[in-house]
Amino acid sequence: MVILPLLSLLEDQLKKCRQFGLRAGVIRGGQSGEERSRIFKEIREGSIKIVFTTPEALLNSPAWSNIDRLEFEHFVVDEAHCISEWGSSFRPSYLRLGEILKKVKSVRRCTVTAFTATATKAVLETIRKNLFYDQEAHVVIGNPDRPNIHYRVLPILSKSRALEVIVRSAERPILIFGSSRQGAELASRSLIRKFPGFEIFFYHAGLNQDERTKIESWFLDSEQGILTATSAYGMGVDKPDIRTVIHADVPPSIESYLQESGRAGRDGKPAKAVLLYSPGDFLHERELEDSLARGRFSQMLLYAKENKMCRRQYLLSLLGAPEVYCTGCDICAGTARLIPEGEQEIIDVVSRKKRIYTLRQIQQILSGRAGYEVRRQNLHNISGFGVLKDWDAEDIEEALSAMIVSNRFYIPRTGFWRHYVTFGRQEVLWTGSTHS
Repeated sequence: MVILPLLSLLEDQLKKCRQFGLRAGVIRGGQSGEERSRIFKEIREGSIKIVFTTPEALLNSPAWSNIDRLEFEHFVVDEAHCISEWGSSFRPSYLRLGEILKKVKSVRRCTVTAFTATATKAVLETIRKNLFYDQEAHVVIGNPDRPNIHYRVLPILSKSRALEVIVRSAERPILIFGSSRQGAELASRSLIRKFPGFEIFFYHAGLNQDERTKIESWFLDSEQGILTATSAYGMGVDKPDIRTVIHADVPPSIESYLQESGRAGRDGKPAKAVLLYSPGDFLHERELEDSLARGRFSQMLLYAKENKMCRRQYLLSLLGAPEVYCTGCDICAGTARLIPEGEQEIIDVVSRKKRIYTLRQIQQILSGRAGYEVRRQNLHNISGFGVLKDWDAEDIEEALSAMIVSNRFYIPRTGFWRHYVTFGRQEVLWTGSTHS
């Protein structure tokens, strides 16, 4: 019996079994009573050798009642980090897998294995505690390093602008991860507008099965495609030639980042993993109420802010892996960016004109578009006019909003200087930033 977290993985594994002539079956939600009975009958008769299922389907009462009548030689939990990653949040069934093991073992002693490519010491302990209880468990750890992946981190003020710059020069196929369905769709639409000749689609769990299947098939065969997606796409996807993986948002944990960035370069050829981080990510950290989730997210933020330790070594150290020679990261290459694109230009304009211009006027100065309103206010003669003329107006607006969110800028709502941009209280978001 093999436990998998996603139906898409289940279908993928079932298809591969059929390709190799292995008799396999599936226990999943939505099956009729007749279909479920037939599968259990074939399992008992031995005609089915491998059973794929999800935790929720296995804990469904019809399946549960049949478990004690089945004999298994091997019980497998694949992507076992989900026990820690999802068990305490939206997939509580993962925390009950140990109950199933006890019931299976009461019928016949079987081998139990749990597999994951991304597990810190804390995650391993959670797996041991929830899956094996007090049973002795042997831990076999391979080298988790992916030497063909080059790691890079970019502090940003405008996500849309950053994605445009990266996509313009990055090697394709490109997979872009976002933290929400809306974010994945917005990123896709923005890139379609900026790159009208490119193949670009979005993917998330909100699409119906036919839509997901079509997009999966398209991207699997695409040599130049760009896919913006949530984590619904990443786990277990076996597209070997993804050359660039971009995280538009900081993921919830080191495990998530390694799992998703590991979609790149599965063919062993050079690939890149790029992480973007912005003031919005730091706000998200403060909003997390669960201390465990906040601690794991904080690890990712520390990774993003790090500007001295090798990216590869930082990630591997959290997995308890030995030190390795870096085969590619921006810190070791001396190319790490310490402050976001556009920040210095914006700072320079505001520092010369603080408490003089509104946010809209600052945006007009930066964009350098000399319309009637701009000329009437003589903004086109201001030093710094057009310094961000290559940016879209929406991207400049997003950048200025980020400066306000991070308290770099402050706009009083009352008093003599109300509505005029000035400097606020500096927060250290980008390691190495010295603006005040």
